[in-house]
Amino acid sequence: MDQDRESAREHYQRMGTGEKLLHILRYYWWQFLLIGFLLVFLISFVGRFTFAKEKEASLGIAVHGKVMDPDVIDTLGPHFDERFERMCEEGTKEFKVYQFYNGYAAAQAEERTATIYRLAASIQTESLDVIIGDMESLDFDAGCGYLMDLRDVFSEEELQKIEEAAGKLTRRDDPAIITRDVSETSDTGRIISTRKDLPLLICIRGADRIIDESLAGRPVYIGIVSNAPNLDNVKDFILELLGI
Repeated sequence: MDQDRESAREHYQRMGTGEKLLHILRYYWWQFLLIGFLLVFLISFVGRFTFAKEKEASLGIAVHGKVMDPDVIDTLGPHFDERFERMCEEGTKEFKVYQFYNGYAAAQAEERTATIYRLAASIQTESLDVIIGDMESLDFDAGCGYLMDLRDVFSEEELQKIEEAAGKLTRRDDPAIITRDVSETSDTGRIISTRKDLPLLICIRGADRIIDESLAGRPVYIGIVSNAPNLDNVKDFILELLGI
């Protein structure tokens, strides 16, 4: 055994540099592969908390609609970062935009259910501040209790200005502010109480060209998520969006 080792050592010493490298790779390739995987994991892990750390959200926005342009929606985040630069706090934060398609056919019940659960989970984890979409989609969100009474955010005077501004920007057949009855139900589905005529949605069609294009020119509304984590930015965003 010792003679074999000595013979192998002498043979290795007589090899050229290239032969030595091939010899090492041939016999120790899996160790190098393991070390490579560990280095990639370590760099990725450290990077998440240093040079590649994900920016915090200045505002989390859900786009929920039956007709949507995904390519345009992908540009909404950078567009808002530029238009509402002040909210990004010198680039340390950014607008985060998420898509929730609501136009699945009856045969696509699983996809529709998955989207509903994903939206609910995003709200539960406080990833969203506002929902932008068509009236039908946001009416569903309101019925689920996802949206906040606008009076909890804006004063009566501010709501009056919002209604006036939205009325000037939008078309005549678009109601500026939409109210809705919202019922609270028990675990068994029994209605416990109903709050009447809550102002929940603001029409913003015409307030921003990219938003209009993302919903294919359909009437666009915005609602505030019931547990929005960035309410100050929500208020500023809506007022500035409407030019108030």
